[in-house]
Amino acid sequence: MSQPWVAEHEVDETLGKELIETQFPELAPAVLVFVGEGWDNTVYRVNDRFLFRFPRRQFAANCVPLESSMLPYLAQHLPLPIPEPLFFGQPTTTYPWPFLGYNFLAGKSACSARLTRTERVALAKPLALFLKTLHSRPLDEALKQSLDHDKRRRILDVPFRLPTARENILKIKQLGLFTGCKNLLAIIDKLGHIRDHEPKVVAHGDLYARHLLIGDQRELVGIIDWGDLGFMNPAVDLAIVFSFLPQEAHTLFFEAYGPVKQETKQLACLKALYHNAIILCYAHSIGDADLLRESQMAMQLIAEVRAIS
Repeated sequence: MSQPWVAEHEVDETLGKELIETQFPELAPAVLVFVGEGWDNTVYRVNDRFLFRFPRRQFAANCVPLESSMLPYLAQHLPLPIPEPLFFGQPTTTYPWPFLGYNFLAGKSACSARLTRTERVALAKPLALFLKTLHSRPLDEALKQSLDHDKRRRILDVPFRLPTARENILKIKQLGLFTGCKNLLAIIDKLGHIRDHEPKVVAHGDLYARHLLIGDQRELVGIIDWGDLGFMNPAVDLAIVFSFLPQEAHTLFFEAYGPVKQETKQLACLKALYHNAIILCYAHSIGDADLLRESQMAMQLIAEVRAIS
């Protein structure tokens, strides 16, 4: 199986410094500190004040204009901080894509926070209120069309996704990364008939522990990485309920978020299973101990889900 996280273009510190200082001389001399890299972007903290993200793949570069236009709008209305673009980098002869610089948001990724079950339960309501606000944002038809950019079939194409989910779960079992694979396969067997018929909403599109920022008091202080922002089924974001929150927090979440159809919850559970199976394989492949531990926790929480069939 191919590895979609392999970069098409790498931006090392030298190139990043050159791009920033050439296009934004007010930041010179730019001091770059490597923050990390994911499937889509390489990230540097700059001058202890800003965060610059450089696309690693064409798909991520295609999402830069959407972030540029939508994040300032959303930031005005959401109850938690999100990155706001401040610097709009352009392609050059040494780097082919646009890139963005944002305000720096303090906090640590939930992957590295080592949250207890009790601490996760405490995050259910603020997470629910954030998603309720995001999913209820009114947009005119032009904006809806610009958001409908799901080129990776993230809008829960169940027949397309489930064979990959099964393949990754079997891989996880073979690698000895999780012992409850039988329960995960049973979820697929129960819910594989579900289809995507829910009205679309403004959605983050890639919401999981790595993109939740946790503060010193173990509170939720921000939501990052909006490259997959789109107009899609709310189940895409609601997957976080099943992969991040314990079963005992689900009622608290949905009481704060509002009514959700059972079929939407089922789709969200399937999305959580499919996505976190990929993330677990990815974390193992790159040797990311924090992401591996959190992905194993996500699988455990999904395997514990009751009353979803």
